[in-house]
Amino acid sequence: MKKVLTEAAAEGNAKIRFESGDCIGQAMEKISAGIESARGDVPGPDDREFDFVHGIPLGKAAATLCFRLLDRFNAAPVKMIEADPLFTSVYVANLGSIGLDTPYHHLYEWGSSSIFMVVGRVFQKEMRKSAGTALKHYVNVKFTVDERIAEGIYFAHAAALFQRLMTKPETLEMPPDLSEVET
Repeated sequence: MKKVLTEAAAEGNAKIRFESGDCIGQAMEKISAGIESARGDVPGPDDREFDFVHGIPLGKAAATLCFRLLDRFNAAPVKMIEADPLFTSVYVANLGSIGLDTPYHHLYEWGSSSIFMVVGRVFQKEMRKSAGTALKHYVNVKFTVDERIAEGIYFAHAAALFQRLMTKPETLEMPPDLSEVET
């Protein structure tokens, strides 16, 4: 995200952890708090480390090489993984917040994010009804998925669940019934 809506403004990420029992209200509170924190002026510990490493000649290249090696051998420090926005289950980009529609985002060879979800701008579309036409609000959401994360049937069930939740968003107001989840 941009800290303020100007081209020269610094960018930031809000990395948010959700619990399996979170409902939409709790998720929105966490998202709002994460965005507010990321837009704040107080640099986090990872920002200070980033500035320090970038101040050293070839520091960024050396730090990246070191981190890649540690990650390859599953020995990367937990604090570094927790701070890196690409070490996540799903990376969400809300381009609708700046009036753009949804492209398919590319996947990275860095991190653990195997799903990129991009939300576009809200738009209106005419819908035909028996009594005439009406304008309805829509938003496009696109996913780019690394097919290696799950077999096709599992992903098909997950996509169908996402579609059901989006067509009946009131179900998101209650914590999920985890007894329905197949293991």
